[in-house]
Amino acid sequence: KNYTHVCLSAIMSWWNSISQSISNAAEVTKTYIVESSQNIISLAEENGENNSNNKIDDPWKLLEEYKDKEEYAKKQILLLSQEKWNFLQSPPEKELLKEWEFEMDVDLAQHCLKMDPNLSRMRFLLVPYKIKEDVFWKNYFSRIYIIKKLIQDHSIKIPSKNEKNNNNNNNNNNNNNNNNNQNNNDEVVDEDDKLLKEIANELD
Repeated sequence: KNYTHVCLSAIMSWWNSISQSISNAAEVTKTYIVESSQNIISLAEENGENNSNNKIDDPWKLLEEYKDKEEYAKKQILLLSQEKWNFLQSPPEKELLKEWEFEMDVDLAQHCLKMDPNLSRMRFLLVPYKIKEDVFWKNYFSRIYIIKKLIQDHSIKIPSKNEKNNNNNNNNNNNNNNNNNQNNNDEVVDEDDKLLKEIANELD
């Protein structure tokens, strides 16, 4: 009887511990959602953005003459949230961002989170542990801009990997530190290369 009582006590203690852990996890998630929502709003206020009464367009919306490409744009944009490097690193294609300037749009950010569950999950995993809120959105929106620009502007030439490597070699001037950084970023560049090439091939 004493043995049974001890076993039951151990089981109850174990179950109570699990229940408390689940409760704590739920509370942490709830707190994160509230705080992260406040973070987005505060970022928007810092940038003077307050468009809560305006209709929010989907991030993959294109110009009228490219409406037939919107489903493809949607597919590519939804793929962004499946790879963490799209948020941790800025795009290597700096030339395509010459005319782009980041402005935090709280309504668009919240709309994107609702439209893409993977984006919400990625943000939960990365912000603020790996990256700041504003940098997360800057890297994300810059890639959306590149995708839409490639689809809507057929005059853009995407440099080959060899051309990129030659440019990198010229810029690095055989500096060992720069070479090490380049090696660490190979995976990121390759991911962006695949995205750009896939878009280019689809549109050819």
